[in-house]
Amino acid sequence: MACYQHACLKYLANEMLTNKSLRERLGVDEKNYPLISIVIKEAMAQGLIKVGTPEGTNRRDIAYIPHWG
Repeated sequence: MACYQHACLKYLANEMLTNKSLRERLGVDEKNYPLISIVIKEAMAQGLIKVGTPEGTNRRDIAYIPHWG
């Protein structure tokens, strides 16, 4: 749920959720980025967020928006 809420806040600020932004919000060390990737994938599987960047974007640069965005 924190991932979805972060996506909503970012969207309202005309920004997008990224692995980095969620890591910073949750205070997760950079070396633990795979943990955040799992959280993002789960939020996507639940339909809470969706990819907000154009297709073909480098995997590292993918950003997400709330499902309603």
